[in-house]
Amino acid sequence: MNDKLNIAKKECCHFFEDYNGERNICLLIEKPCVLSQGLNCTYFKSSVRPDHEGKTKKCKRCNNDFIPDYPQEKYCTKCKPIIKKEKARLRKQKQRG
Repeated sequence: MNDKLNIAKKECCHFFEDYNGERNICLLIEKPCVLSQGLNCTYFKSSVRPDHEGKTKKCKRCNNDFIPDYPQEKYCTKCKPIIKKEKARLRKQKQRG
């Protein structure tokens, strides 16, 4: 699931997720949320996250766009635990000799 959809779940007043979590519905257009399809939503851009306009970054691992929590962030939320695990593995290998 992409970062914009996670933000929409928390902050968009038109977002509705059914009880099974299978369908994400936009109450404004009464259709599936366009963010779940990877498209841009004009309401989301103008009302929910106008402060993040132009502040997206590309993940260094998967090249997907994401909204960073802080300026130094290099990886999206999906790749962050994978990179952390790889770095820990390399650090332990170096430690063992």
